[in-house]
Amino acid sequence: MLATLTVLLGLSACAWRMEKDELCSAIGGLRSATDILIEKTDVHQNHVRLTQEIGHVLTRQRSIDGILQETARLLESRLDYDRGMILLADKEKRTLSVGASFGYPADLAPLLRDRDFKTGPESRSFAARCFREQRPFLINNVDETGDLPPFCVEFTRKTGTKAFICCPMVCADDALGVLALGNEKAKRPLLQQDIDLLTQLCHQIGVSIRNVAARQAEKAVRESEARFRAVVEKSGEVIVLTDARGNFVYVSPPVTAVFGHSPENYYGQRWCALVHPDDCESVEEFSAWLRANPGETKDMVARIFHKSGAWRWVQITSRNLLDEPGVRAVVSNVRDITGRKIAEEALRESENKFKHLVEESSVGVYLIQDGIFRYVNSKCAEIHGCSVPEMVDHMRPGDLEPPGEEPSAEQKARWRLTPGCRTRQFRIITKAAETRHVETYGTPTLYRGRRAIIGTILDITDRKADDEALRWKTAFLEALVKSNHDGILVVDTQGRVLMENHRTMDIWKIPEDAVTEKQRMAHFMSMVKEPEALRERILYHKDHPDESMRTEIELNIGTVVDTSSSPVIGGGGRRYGRIWTFRDVTELKHYWDMLVDLSTTDGLTELANRRRFDEFLEREWRRSMREESDLSLILMDIDFFKDYNDHYGHLAGDDCLRHVAGVLGRLVQRPGDLVARYGGEEFACILPGTDRQGAADLADKIMNSINGLNLPHVASRAASHVTLSFGVAAMVPERGQSPSELIRLADHLLYAAKKEGRNRVHCWPQRTRTRKAVER
Repeated sequence: MLATLTVLLGLSACAWRMEKDELCSAIGGLRSATDILIEKTDVHQNHVRLTQEIGHVLTRQRSIDGILQETARLLESRLDYDRGMILLADKEKRTLSVGASFGYPADLAPLLRDRDFKTGPESRSFAARCFREQRPFLINNVDETGDLPPFCVEFTRKTGTKAFICCPMVCADDALGVLALGNEKAKRPLLQQDIDLLTQLCHQIGVSIRNVAARQAEKAVRESEARFRAVVEKSGEVIVLTDARGNFVYVSPPVTAVFGHSPENYYGQRWCALVHPDDCESVEEFSAWLRANPGETKDMVARIFHKSGAWRWVQITSRNLLDEPGVRAVVSNVRDITGRKIAEEALRESENKFKHLVEESSVGVYLIQDGIFRYVNSKCAEIHGCSVPEMVDHMRPGDLEPPGEEPSAEQKARWRLTPGCRTRQFRIITKAAETRHVETYGTPTLYRGRRAIIGTILDITDRKADDEALRWKTAFLEALVKSNHDGILVVDTQGRVLMENHRTMDIWKIPEDAVTEKQRMAHFMSMVKEPEALRERILYHKDHPDESMRTEIELNIGTVVDTSSSPVIGGGGRRYGRIWTFRDVTELKHYWDMLVDLSTTDGLTELANRRRFDEFLEREWRRSMREESDLSLILMDIDFFKDYNDHYGHLAGDDCLRHVAGVLGRLVQRPGDLVARYGGEEFACILPGTDRQGAADLADKIMNSINGLNLPHVASRAASHVTLSFGVAAMVPERGQSPSELIRLADHLLYAAKKEGRNRVHCWPQRTRTRKAVER
């Protein structure tokens, strides 16, 4: 009994343990299934969120490129693929090109940008097959796929792709592109659920692309319609549509500007109700012919009534488009040609006037065809000594020429250089055996559809005689110019050289290779010491052509040339040019300068005198004004010089003046400066190109040097020796000012220096420097 109980208890324990193990195993399996279910639920929720997010983003995009870029960004951030790209088909569905991508290194960007995938049947790439067959492809190991073409193998090798999915983007059974996602390393095997997700995404992308393309196409249609409407409404022509019965069904808005009425006034009317009564029959025939000939185009000219009561000429160009769907009308372009009609009428009147003018002209006019005169006016016949009927259709141009009269070689050369027109001068023998010189001009034309020559003829017999007399006078003038001892140069109003003699060449040293006016002018300017002054004179006479001129020009070779220029004026005040004469006055100038030096030098101090001072200041004033440069003036006066003369005597006073002049001569040594005796005991320095500071520094040196002489002057109330007071002024001369203003300013400053105690320099702007101030 006990044994049986023990066995039963053992069996019961074994059964309980087995049941426990089975229960634990069932619980473990249930936990694994739950984890898998949770993981699948998470993946599904992530896919749903991604689908919703992509759908939400794509609805806000207004461009295809924006759709592709946003899709690539979301795929990269929400899915566990290493890389991906979206391929978009072209309009012809022949190639796929990369529209957006992610995950590829920067150095592969050119490969993606330049890589196009063909979609034709010959292409074996998975992208092309996916696009053609509109079904996805899943490859978990590209190394085990032997069906890839070489370029695809190379592409996957360069991009490092190990596994990928190709999914077509399809909308309404129309393939738009391919979405390709892949992994560089196989993180996990790609599953069917990946294809399901991508298929759904591709459908969303395709719908969005199709919607954007539709909106863009609709916008393009609207813009095209707006442009067409603007062209029609703003066109200068009126567009009219008439139905099969000839009634107006549309008239464009420009009709108001052309004919005065609004378009609504014309609806339901016919052409005959608008045109001039005389044109009604022809317009009806025109409209009937058009309606009977589909697709044909025809035009006519008629008169249409304007609101103002006038008739306007119009050109109507119509085309029968009654059989064209969407048109079903005869389309007519109506152009207002009233102005052209008026111009044509004016042209006819002008032609009549021209014909009358030719007939009554004082110039002979002719037309030659087949070597015979086909038309001549009365003047042409008169020149030949014949009547018009005698010449037209009977005479040839050579019938009245002297035997053996041939064109010269010069004329033949000119004809060759000017094909199409010929000018000839020759002699003719009139019907009365009178010899005349004539000049003819002829040019090719068409007469009655064939080539001809039309031209003019002038009787130049009297002009030939005048030319002979003119040639004699010209020869005489040339001989006179060449034999003259002065240089002579004649130029026309344009500055071209008409005549010159050898003396001109000799004076100006003109080289033989300077043959053009530009070369000669450049040579003249290179020879002149002051070319700007000469250029100013030439420009002045260009603006004042009736004035004469005489001046001296100094050349840079030391020669001084006396130059005269006068206009050449003929009868009635007509200007023909200008004549220049040149004379070498170098030696005369030398003697003259010696006389001038004697007349412009102070005999006591051997400095420049007051006359030389005035001339020099005037010249430097003009130069500084022209160059816009500084010009300074120092006026100085010996302090209490009258007392010096009274105390020491006039001979000692002369010695004092010479001592002061010597100091000035030593200190003012620039070639362009001038030291002058301005008055009895007054001296002046003109300093071109020196500003106020430079002039003041020079005045300080002079004051110190004079004080350094220590010439006794017991009668002075300024010091125990001879001293000077200075007034320093500087200006940049301007037009409207005169040199006297500079002198007046310096004199005022000199007076101020004396008033303040003498033996000092007074400048403007105000600055006083005494001897003590200088020494400090």
